[in-house]
Amino acid sequence: MSILAKINSVQARNQGALLLVASFLVLFPFRRFWEIPFALMALLGLLILVVQVRHLWQRPEIKIFTLIFAAFWLPMLISLLGAVNPERSLTTTLAFARLYPAGIFIMVTLATPGAAEKLLRICAWVLLVWVADALLQIATGTNILGYTAPGGRINGFFGSLRPELGVYLPAISPLLLVYARRFWPPILQIGLVVALTLVVFMAGSRNGWIMFALVLAGLAAWIVWQEKKPILPWLALAALLAIGSLVGAYSLSQTFANRVDVSLTAFRGDVESLNVASAQRVTIWQTAGRMLADHPVNGIGARGFRYAYRDYADPDKDPFIQNPNDLGATHPHLLILDIGAETGMIGLAGFVFALAILIRTWRQSRYRLHLLPYALVMLAVFFPFNTSYAIYASDWSAFCFWLTALFCASTMKYIIQTQPDLATGPNPLSEQVR
Repeated sequence: MSILAKINSVQARNQGALLLVASFLVLFPFRRFWEIPFALMALLGLLILVVQVRHLWQRPEIKIFTLIFAAFWLPMLISLLGAVNPERSLTTTLAFARLYPAGIFIMVTLATPGAAEKLLRICAWVLLVWVADALLQIATGTNILGYTAPGGRINGFFGSLRPELGVYLPAISPLLLVYARRFWPPILQIGLVVALTLVVFMAGSRNGWIMFALVLAGLAAWIVWQEKKPILPWLALAALLAIGSLVGAYSLSQTFANRVDVSLTAFRGDVESLNVASAQRVTIWQTAGRMLADHPVNGIGARGFRYAYRDYADPDKDPFIQNPNDLGATHPHLLILDIGAETGMIGLAGFVFALAILIRTWRQSRYRLHLLPYALVMLAVFFPFNTSYAIYASDWSAFCFWLTALFCASTMKYIIQTQPDLATGPNPLSEQVR
């Protein structure tokens, strides 16, 4: 094989690997199709680990990802001791393990020069398609595939069964927002913020509203810190237009107006109002608290919440077990209680450890601009009071750790610029995986 042919072959493999990483996001809204690229990434990552484990451990981003993964997975493993449903906890723990080799594959793929920038651009355009499709659904009642909004909540490509766009879009929105901030003119950036705000709020997930608020606050703080006073008029204009779009949505959409009205009852200051505003989640939190108090060390086992719910719920007041066949809530709907109830104080200690690593990585980074979109994502998905999906659930955990791998990979700017031997050394993907 000639040198030119070999170079072309390596480039083709690198491009294919990058498309495999991106295909996870492309396929994510369509039921379980995302499992196909994720399984391939896990298998290839396992092969890379077998072939290049000693070389990989020289890379700080691999160490960071390993520590974060271990902080979640080891407590799951320990929670098997005394789990209320050992079979479910075991299968969950084993399935969670595939996130690690998949993350290794992602980081090795993005070690190729220019790959991280290409992936950010691909993700930004995929998310822009999500937003445009959701706007079409707002305007016409159906999206490009003919899906209607479930219960009046905009859901785009995620279909008409479960309203999930309102959680996943705000969580990953920093990839689009930061890309636009870097490459788009100010007027288009403002238009994007308005469109995203409208879609996220019309999607109807209150936790999504909170995550998006965290993302916007973090991004605004970064912009003000970088550009000081000259940017303030633009931020004020974006805020006014975004609020105006929400006022319009409140006037035109009864579903959105009702959801806002119910949510505002949380500010009355009493527990019952908070319970109503949060769709009875206070009741679930109280039950989760009793589980944690009864199993404080290692919890009831990963994904064991639904199986222990009836044993800890108040049979007279809990609306989730009024029928004899009701199992109750499937998960605590609060990240710290999700981790605490199912993996105990060991799990909570691991979570705090993981947060400390993320914060330390951000503070020590010399290339925060490249780390920024993924840092904002980490803020959204690992916010301790996040009330979205179960952290150990297959789809949400895969989504979170796909993003965590991107966060860790974005720290490679430091490696590439200060340790060229690691950046230009053998690429396990190009040289070993054939």
